[in-house]
Parts: sequence; C-alpha cells; structure tokens
Amino acid sequence: MAPSNSEQIYRAAFDRDRDRAAIDRNDSAAENRRTQEGANQGASTSWTQPLRDTLADQGKMEDRGRSIVASYNTRSEEAQASAARRQAEASRPNPAM
Repeated sequence: MAPSNSEQIYRAAFDRDRDRAAIDRNDSAAENRRTQEGANQGASTSWTQPLRDTLADQGKMEDRGRSIVASYNTRSEEAQASAARRQAEASRPNPAM
C-alpha cells in the first residue's frame, strides 16, 4: 500500500527538520571547536609570552656577561703583559751606571 499524500508530506517535513537539526548541531559543534581553539591559542600565548620574554632577557644578560668576562680577560692579559715588560725593563742592566 502506497503512503498517502499527507503521510508523504509529514515524512518530508520530518526528514527536513531532522536534517536541519543535524546541520545545526554540526555548525554548533564546529563553532564551539573554533571558539575553544581560539581560547586555547590565546591562553597559550598569554602565559608563554612572559616566559619567552624572560628567556630573551636571560640570553641578553648571558651575552652581556660573556662580553664583560672577555673584556676583563683581555684587560687582565694586557696588564700581565705590561707587568712582564716593566719587569723585563727593570731587570736589564742600566748602561748609565
């Protein structure tokens, strides 16, 4: 027995409503995912930024520390060389005497 006209209309409306509900659920789920991903991205950026800044500052401080040590070592070597020259000059016999 073939479905009546009103039964076909009812079934078509039911299928249409079911399909719309599924589309709405999918759209809602997709929107929730996008919102959550955006929130997660913002959260990870907000808490990692100070860490990245701290590490960058630490790197700058380490570079500055290396520069200071290198400068100190250079001055120390120059001072040692100068002291060795003075000592060598002082140990030479003075021809005027």
